[in-house]
Amino acid sequence: MNTPRVDPALSRLHRQWWSVSLVCGLSLGLGYTLLSTGWQPAAARCWALSVGCVVAVELVFLWRWLPDNFRQPGQPLLPALGLGNLLTIGRGLLVGLLAGFVGLGWPPGWLACLPAGLYSLAAVGDSLDGYVSRKTHYTTHLGQRLDMQVDALGLLVATGLAVHYGQLPVWYLGLGLAHYGFGLGRWWRRRRGKPVHSLPPRPARAVIGGCQVGFICVVLWPVFSPPLTSLVGLLFVLPTLVSFGRDWLVVSGRLAATE
Repeated sequence: MNTPRVDPALSRLHRQWWSVSLVCGLSLGLGYTLLSTGWQPAAARCWALSVGCVVAVELVFLWRWLPDNFRQPGQPLLPALGLGNLLTIGRGLLVGLLAGFVGLGWPPGWLACLPAGLYSLAAVGDSLDGYVSRKTHYTTHLGQRLDMQVDALGLLVATGLAVHYGQLPVWYLGLGLAHYGFGLGRWWRRRRGKPVHSLPPRPARAVIGGCQVGFICVVLWPVFSPPLTSLVGLLFVLPTLVSFGRDWLVVSGRLAATE
């Protein structure tokens, strides 16, 4: 009986996946030690459980998407993740660490700055991973998928945390869910046999998204408070919702992509 041949490039990617998993595990242990010392053991356990669940899901998706580590369809699989993809994976880890604070109160003392610091680092990484991938000529389909999903998950977690802390009103959660609602809408149209048009790149979309992420970073720092944050949040959420609405009109064919 012939044994199926394993792609050497995929085998190398699997070994790198295990290294990434080890780093995630060490980060979880370090965070638990820090919080159990400077906060409460019960809060640290809740944090670690939430982080473990989120990071485990991220690692599962990363394993499943490793075969997408190619530059263009039909080209050979690249045997290394590349620095740009590693930065994106690092952002995913930061988002997972941030997710542990959802459902918990503000940490005491200087630890109160930890959630904002984690999301701020993830935001900085968002401006670096794509640049590094282009400079190193290592732009891959895997990187594009990871970047999109980490961005969406990060905004959802950060928005949910800001609402939980009372920094933003409950309706702001709609912004964090917008990406997933958009994807569900596209799936529903395909299921009903309706056309789903492609969404071309639009510079304004990146600018609006970057401003939104920057605003959430500021809100998470324990410096500002309502009603100021709620009023400013209204100014930031409106352009984002208009952008999503315009994109939906394009996807559903009601608006030409060139308009």
